[in-house]
Amino acid sequence: MHCGQAITDQRKALLAAAFDDRLSKFVIELNTATQHAGSCVEALAAAKTAIPAAAQLSAEFQAQFKAAVLTFTAALDDVRPLMLTVLSALRERKDAPTRPASEKGLEKQFVAIS
Repeated sequence: MHCGQAITDQRKALLAAAFDDRLSKFVIELNTATQHAGSCVEALAAAKTAIPAAAQLSAEFQAQFKAAVLTFTAALDDVRPLMLTVLSALRERKDAPTRPASEKGLEKQFVAIS
């Protein structure tokens, strides 16, 4: 790059500014992603509690509705731990945006889900 020559102070300042800009953009995107993941976790919980009782339907639809509710809640139960893992990983990254990602941390979280 510099053929063994020292990097000038001006070049160091330019590199630092470029790094600061990219880090700032990354942190903003990370905050946005964390907010969205949190909203998804809340929406999953709200969806489960918003399911009406089968008794509110006419008798002819209750059996099919109960089966659909079981399928739907099972899907919610499958997705929620994954979203919690995503949220946890985003929060961990948010706390230390320049620290290398830890594969062990993700492995531990995925083992907990399994």
